[in-house]
Amino acid sequence: MLVSPRRNRNRAFTLIELLVVIAIIAVLIGLLVPAVQKVRQAAAKLSCQNNMHQLGIACAMYANDRSGRFPIGAQSTPQGGGASWLVLILPYIEQDNLYQTYLNETKQFTLPFTSGITAGSSRIPLFYCPSGQDATSIDTPGFLTTHYYGNMGPGSGTAYDDAAGVNVQNHNSNAASSTLGVLLVDLYSPQGMGIKIAEIKDGTSSTILIGERSYTERGTNSYTSWTRGFAGTSPNIFTGALKNVSLSPFNSASWNGSTNMQDISFGSNHSHGANFAMCDGSVHYINDDVSMALMVQLATRNGGEAVQLP
Repeated sequence: MLVSPRRNRNRAFTLIELLVVIAIIAVLIGLLVPAVQKVRQAAAKLSCQNNMHQLGIACAMYANDRSGRFPIGAQSTPQGGGASWLVLILPYIEQDNLYQTYLNETKQFTLPFTSGITAGSSRIPLFYCPSGQDATSIDTPGFLTTHYYGNMGPGSGTAYDDAAGVNVQNHNSNAASSTLGVLLVDLYSPQGMGIKIAEIKDGTSSTILIGERSYTERGTNSYTSWTRGFAGTSPNIFTGALKNVSLSPFNSASWNGSTNMQDISFGSNHSHGANFAMCDGSVHYINDDVSMALMVQLATRNGGEAVQLP
């Protein structure tokens, strides 16, 4: 009886079959990678919004304990720079120990902010967008910055639009600290105190409290210490965690090295927009094609505009 030879059931892949499998895997990776990136971007944006919401709630809690007044945006001292609003709300974001340390190091706010080395060099996750730029500040070696800046009000003077290569006209004298927003320099705030919630006549839900500025800059680093208040006696001296809302489109105007620090544009590394927290604690993602004239209106607390969020 003839016996047929046993076939080899463990036959290896041919070269063509192997190449087909590799091609299929490559296509799947090509489809999955963008999806994973989008998920990561969405998660970063959501985390950023949560950070800003927590900061807005902290400001509201601060106001609740002080007859309805929001924190002053930036304190000034004769020595050259008191505390920022972020320092003042530390007890409301579970950082009371750090706040007490700052008080001790600055002798109850009587010494410059640079004396508060422990706080200045501390990285508090709530102050940073996950997709934002490096947290190093420019003004004090070893100090860190923030990605969330208080709204002083409509911008002033001109700010340079890097993309368009032109100056963008705003309102008053260049680099001046606005007085029409919510978180103000004490020298230019009514009675030197924080703005009352009742003074926000335009409505807390349509007035910006905090804006995101976390984008990777193309030019000179302009991120300042998160503890820095107001260093000087002139409205043209730049502040720490405060900014005007200028007419410069998002991600467009960087520091020129001297005169436009207050009017550097808001923006982010998110896709096509940035986050803004309103005075009622709500957070809105505003697309970068928004009318900057509308943004300026959202920056006033008592401008009388009938404004709807985009």
